[in-house]
Amino acid sequence: ALPCVRHLRLAAGTANFVEAPAMGAEQCLLALEAGRESVRRAEQAGSQLFIGGEMGIGNTTAAAAMACALLDAPASALVGPGTGLDASG
Repeated sequence: ALPCVRHLRLAAGTANFVEAPAMGAEQCLLALEAGRESVRRAEQAGSQLFIGGEMGIGNTTAAAAMACALLDAPASALVGPGTGLDASG
């Protein structure tokens, strides 16, 4: 384990956001607080740069959907064909 990497599991996944909210309000608040705490820890350790990451396994669509909603942008402006695909699919 790397001391600069924080592993945190809040739940065993999220719900299908097509059918229902992916997270309840409580789980969302826990996730946001975990992010804030990670930034605080990095800052206290003297870090000058924080890079939050995600695995891209099953959550890339959710991240893109959130970005589109928050930025009021069409998906075509924010996403590409995906890993291993070209423009024709």
